[in-house]
Amino acid sequence: MTDEQERDIRIGEHRASLDEDGIVHCTVVGDLDAKTANAFNAAVLRLMNMIDGKVNVLTDNNRAGKPSREARKICEDFVLHDKYGKLAVFGVHPVSGVLANFFIKFAKKKDIRYFSDEDEALQWLKE
Repeated sequence: MTDEQERDIRIGEHRASLDEDGIVHCTVVGDLDAKTANAFNAAVLRLMNMIDGKVNVLTDNNRAGKPSREARKICEDFVLHDKYGKLAVFGVHPVSGVLANFFIKFAKKKDIRYFSDEDEALQWLKE
């Protein structure tokens, strides 16, 4: 497996990759069940462990569907992991914004923000 392959992981339609700035990019496509959420989080953690210290995460929810209640709980718990730095979620789909803002409101982690624009999200992560 090449370094590029190790830095780009797919779980079904979902994708996680580690960029040259040490930011993990996640793309969620379609609905998310508990089994897929666990597998995807394991892939993200594998990427995070390639970097020393906390790692910022950029999540593209433009094509995300509805997560199951179990998947939502799994993701809520995962963002509290010690490796997590900031989490920026972006998407222009109205449902994406509603789901992300609901998640942010109830998350115990405070370094989470929702953006409609990917460039703004990346800028915030790099601050």
